[in-house]
Amino acid sequence: MKIQQLQYIDKSWKIHMHAEDFDRMQCQLVLVFGESSLITDAAVFNYLERGYPEAHIIFSSTSGEIIHTDVFDSSVVVTAIQFENTVVHCFETNIYRHKTSYDAGQYLMQQLQQSDLSAAFIISDKTHIEGSELKAGFNANNTNRIPITGGIAGDGCGCTKTLVGLNHLPAEGVIAAVGFYGKQIQVGHGLFNLNKQCIETGGSQSNNPDLAILVSCIGNNPGLRNRTEEEVRAVNDIFGTATCTTGFYSYGDISPFNTDNSSPHHQTMTITTFTEF
Repeated sequence: MKIQQLQYIDKSWKIHMHAEDFDRMQCQLVLVFGESSLITDAAVFNYLERGYPEAHIIFSSTSGEIIHTDVFDSSVVVTAIQFENTVVHCFETNIYRHKTSYDAGQYLMQQLQQSDLSAAFIISDKTHIEGSELKAGFNANNTNRIPITGGIAGDGCGCTKTLVGLNHLPAEGVIAAVGFYGKQIQVGHGLFNLNKQCIETGGSQSNNPDLAILVSCIGNNPGLRNRTEEEVRAVNDIFGTATCTTGFYSYGDISPFNTDNSSPHHQTMTITTFTEF
């Protein structure tokens, strides 16, 4: 796995990380987390589409975007991933095409299903979608019990809508899902407890993953806003400098740790790790 990280801030692009031999033409997946007005800017979209012409590009609005040890508002954080031994498929739907959020989850899981599916990562709009029902729909036919993680888009400006998009300008009502396929990708998941300074792990968690995606629900706990960077830095201290870190503050995070296997976590940080062999 080879990764490049960029940030758009103060109307300019900055490179934070560029792996040796990273080839943007071979990049398969780009995660874009940022402030709503910026990720809907056609100039930003066009820059990324030209920069990674073969990649699936997923956009999500945030309540704060994470890059390495820092949390930003009013920026765009871009993580471009070039897998070497892993197949990636992406699908999206809009809640308006379905009667319920449960139905939307079932539909997307059907699109992802293949015998070698190892994990799924979901990013969903919050405005018109019920996260608990959505995840229950994904798990309805999850016979192999693959880990399903992800997050519900946030909204840093306090407006009444969140935005998600796959290969197009983000919009309301969109749910995007990424499937990771093959035996050479190890996907772990965990919950971080800031007070205990530890990660409760599940699945096959690597101590030094290539990539960690952090999703923390801030919508129901505004008091955490003063501790966001402390939380992110504590996670980076655990993984070390070799792990690339991205993510966002959200209106809900999704994790297999839910005891009823259907409810998004709140007021916790969900961590999804990726290690390629």
